[in-house]
Amino acid sequence: MNIEFLTVAREYCLLVENCPKYSPADFRKVAARMLAYLYVRASVLPENGEELLEDEMMESVDEFEYQNVWQQLTDKLGDDDAYIRVVDIRRDEEACQASISEDMADIYQSLKNYVSRCQMGIDEISNDAEIIVRREFADFWGASLTSALMALHAANTSLSEEDNIDE
Repeated sequence: MNIEFLTVAREYCLLVENCPKYSPADFRKVAARMLAYLYVRASVLPENGEELLEDEMMESVDEFEYQNVWQQLTDKLGDDDAYIRVVDIRRDEEACQASISEDMADIYQSLKNYVSRCQMGIDEISNDAEIIVRREFADFWGASLTSALMALHAANTSLSEEDNIDE
């Protein structure tokens, strides 16, 4: 089990769960930093290894929790939530409407499941949990993370009308 990745995954889950406690600007800044660090930690997870258990792994995030997290993130991000995503930069594909909150909720679901599995303290489950989260990173949420990070960067570095009024 990769302790550094587990620690970052826990911190990300805590950030998402506590997003109502942050101001929108502070949340955007902390979320951008956390996503960047999460990407670094996930990208160095070992690619080899085999699953040891035959049974399907339990899911700790149900649909109700997922929807609740997504709504809290949507509320926090407000007008900064929506952005345009290019699906595959290597091909000439059209861009589509995307949402930072949905990206972050998807990442949360994968990481919360991973953390919950590791907290069981069973080596075989922790092994399989790491293999699964690495595969999910490669196949799905790694790209969502980078897109959301780019959108957060744009939101964090552009002056809003409120910022202009304050100056």
